[in-house]
Amino acid sequence: MQFKIYGSLPGTNVLWSSSTVTAPVNDGPSNIYRLEVSGAAVIGSSYFGSETAPSNGLLVEGDVGIGLTNPNRKLYILPNHQMN
Repeated sequence: MQFKIYGSLPGTNVLWSSSTVTAPVNDGPSNIYRLEVSGAAVIGSSYFGSETAPSNGLLVEGDVGIGLTNPNRKLYILPNHQMN
């Protein structure tokens, strides 16, 4: 799996950590997204090390919001949000 992690502000760093190593990851010059993943991804503490995401898919624990930051349902899409 390939991935990139970007800081929230230009020139900032994000820490990538595992059970044994924590290392800074530098911000890209023109980051559009905070996290880019090529392939499948699993998000959630109860899924850690126990679940496999579908090919090129996403498995998420908790609520997901598209177009908002505080979803209160399993999947909440902001009205009139366009998708291609």
